Amino acid sequence: HLTAGIEAVRAQMADALPTPERQPETAKPAAQANLTATGNTPFVQAVDKVVSGNVPAGYISLGTTPDVLQMLGVPQGKVRISGGTIEKSVADYLNRHNAYDKNRHAVNPEDLKLLPGEMNDPVAVFKSATQSNSFVVLTQLYERENGKEKPMIAAVHLSKGKHGVDLIDVVSVYGRSDTQLERAFQNDLLYANEKKVREFLTTHPLQLHWDITSKTELSSRNIKTESDLAQWQNARRQPEAVRVSETSHPEAARNAA
Repeated sequence: HLTAGIEAVRAQMADALPTPERQPETAKPAAQANLTATGNTPFVQAVDKVVSGNVPAGYISLGTTPDVLQMLGVPQGKVRISGGTIEKSVADYLNRHNAYDKNRHAVNPEDLKLLPGEMNDPVAVFKSATQSNSFVVLTQLYERENGKEKPMIAAVHLSKGKHGVDLIDVVSVYGRSDTQLERAFQNDLLYANEKKVREFLTTHPLQLHWDITSKTELSSRNIKTESDLAQWQNARRQPEAVRVSETSHPEAARNAA
C-alpha cells in the first residue's frame, strides 16, 4: 500500500508541474575549415626555429583551406609552408646573408606568426597574374623595407599530393609595391572585404581606375565580398540543420518524403 501511495503522489506532482516547452531546433555551426591562428602552433614554433638558425626541413602544417579560398574554388586540403620559405621571408630582417641571394625579404618574424589569422580573414584575394592554380592573399600586415611599409601578401599554389590529396602551398610571403597592388586590384581581384579595403585605402592610397568601394562596381565585376562569404558559410550549414531536424522529428521527415 505504501508503494501505491508514493506512486499516486508522483502522478499528482507530474500533473501539477507545467510541461516544459519544446525548444526549437537550431543548427549547430558547421566546423569551419580554417588555418590554426592561435597558440603555440607548429608554424609559430617553426618561425622561432628559423630565427634561432635551425631551419626546419620539409613542410610545416598551417591547417586546412580557409573558407574564403574555398568559396573562390580552392579545394579543401592541407595548407602548408616550407622551412625554406619562412627563412626566405625573414632573411633580410635577420640580416642573414648566407641564404637566398635573390627573393630575400625583410618580414618581421613576429608579424609572420600572424599570417594564418590574416589568411583566414584577408583584405582581398587575387588570382595570380603569372601562374595558373595560384592565388595572392592580401593581409593587413606590412613588410618594412628601406624605411617604407609595403603591404604583405601570401602567394599560394595548388597541387596534388600522394593519393590525390589537395595541397595548398604558401610559396612566398613579402611586401608588394604600389604598382603591383594597383595592377592586381585593376585586373585580378576575386574577393574584397569591403570594410577592410576601405580601411586599407585610407592608410595606403592607391591610384585605381574604378571605385572599389562601390557595391555596384563590385557586383558588376562579379567580385565576392564578406557578405557573399557569410551566405556561403550559411549555405554550408544548411545540410547539417536538415540532418538535425530529421533526427529530432523522424516521423515528420518520413511524411515529407
